[in-house]
Amino acid sequence: FDLPRALLVLCATLSPLTIFAYFPNLQTMIAELVPPRRLGLTFAVHVLFLSGIGAAVGPFLVGWASDATGSLRSGLFVPVLGILLSAIGAWVAARVIRAKTPARAG
Repeated sequence: FDLPRALLVLCATLSPLTIFAYFPNLQTMIAELVPPRRLGLTFAVHVLFLSGIGAAVGPFLVGWASDATGSLRSGLFVPVLGILLSAIGAWVAARVIRAKTPARAG
């Protein structure tokens, strides 16, 4: 199916904005949850996964899926799957953090 060019441009513009909108919240959460003596290592591991592994493995997986199926459109569903898995992981992490955080009195 073919989508109108304006819709594609809109999605191509809004998608990165929404994907990267969580960075400030994530950085704040890391700084609040991690003890100060482990903060440097935690940020280093965070950047390793985000930039190092994500930027290196993501395009490889899209290309691999595209070659395996013979369709770039199918390959481009790989990031969608990654986003869904990340959302599930964030939901699970939130539940664990809430369960382990004592309620504030008052």
